[in-house]
Amino acid sequence: MSIKLDPVVEANRALLHERSQVGIKKYGTTLSEANLTNREILRHALEETLDLANYLQTELLRPEFDEAAAYRFWRECWLSDAPWFYQALSECMPKDYGTRTPTPTEFDTAFKTVMKWGQEQKNYAENQPK
Repeated sequence: MSIKLDPVVEANRALLHERSQVGIKKYGTTLSEANLTNREILRHALEETLDLANYLQTELLRPEFDEAAAYRFWRECWLSDAPWFYQALSECMPKDYGTRTPTPTEFDTAFKTVMKWGQEQKNYAENQPK
């Protein structure tokens, strides 16, 4: 019996491996070898979660959708190694995304996909009863 692989799970596995390599390069050790206490691990997780909350709040506080600003934000996130952003993009990136840098065309296609989804979400929210 063959095992069916879920492409979403495989994309996340690739991202986890990529993030692990970034951490090893930055800190010179793996997470399991870092000898962090439970409290230190929770503190790091909380800090990452607060970063995510700040990124989300930044976008929610923008008065109107500004495609140029959204593109700049998208590109800054792309270059910042923000793990949550990479996970959000996994659906619209090429299948071999974890092994290479996307081409400019793939980057633009992913950007347009994310922006279209964002606009649809904004339209949906605006049409909900208050």
